[in-house]
Amino acid sequence: MFVNTASNGNKPDVASEILSGLNETGFWSGDIYTRRKDDTPFWCYAHISTFQHPEHGKVWIGVHSDITNRKRLEEEILDISDRERDRIGQDIHDGLCQLLAGTGFATWAVEQTLREGGSPQAAKVREIALLIEQAITEARDVARAQIKPGSGQGQGDQQGDGSSKRRELL
Repeated sequence: MFVNTASNGNKPDVASEILSGLNETGFWSGDIYTRRKDDTPFWCYAHISTFQHPEHGKVWIGVHSDITNRKRLEEEILDISDRERDRIGQDIHDGLCQLLAGTGFATWAVEQTLREGGSPQAAKVREIALLIEQAITEARDVARAQIKPGSGQGQGDQQGDGSSKRRELL
């Protein structure tokens, strides 16, 4: 018994997709989330082929393989990847951006001192300060791009539980 519904984690049109594939090409294969006879859910890889039976006409033959562990491992890999990307983004923000900000403040202070002393070098130092400001903006943009929304880092946890909301079907 297979129950292939959207509430099981399948795309809403998975049954239509399977029927369409069978009618158009004579076969369909893919991952589906279904339930066993005892009603426990599981992921399976299904390969279904059309067969012309001499007595019964067109029939479908399917082979199903339980891939629940593979899906769990794929999810773990994606979670690890998300956490690592978040960590890299946070490291960029906390390390490089802070270093650049400190360098920028120091550069502005040098420019002020040179300007007060009437030095023509103040304009050159101001150019350097503007370049540092651009570098800060670039580094923050890179850091923000690394941190996934809802990860609990960066601009807040949109999910409220620190988890990353990526969960589209694998």
